[in-house]
Amino acid sequence: MVVVVGKNMATGSFAMSWGDKTPPCIDHNPVVELDGESNSVIKEKITDFSSSHSKGRSYRKRSRDVNEESSYSEVASQLKEIAIAFKNQGPVDTNELYEAVMKIEGFVDEMFASAFDYLVQKEKVRRSFIAKNPKLGKIWLENYFTRNDN
Repeated sequence: MVVVVGKNMATGSFAMSWGDKTPPCIDHNPVVELDGESNSVIKEKITDFSSSHSKGRSYRKRSRDVNEESSYSEVASQLKEIAIAFKNQGPVDTNELYEAVMKIEGFVDEMFASAFDYLVQKEKVRRSFIAKNPKLGKIWLENYFTRNDN
């Protein structure tokens, strides 16, 4: 048996052509009488489950309260600000980078030159180094020098 989902075709005992007639649906509407009460007749309607799948389901739109919409608009405005900040990021001034490297104490000038050259080449590392305070910058330099054996 092969079923092709994209074209809604089936083979085998499930295949039907347009000329095939479907069997008529049997409507079950039994009449039920209660004990001796002939004046009141209750009709019980039993729906046929085979016909219920052909009806479309109705979905109700979920309503949002004002707080949800305002939080969505806040998030959207913050994302817009972040995107603008990324677009407006210019290149880092090498003089600013040089001052950030040289204000850290405890290293030889040749070591500073090596670290400075590395930071000029790597933009993300350079930006993060400039943002760090001197204590964290010193830790970064120590790690850099131990990795590169300067």
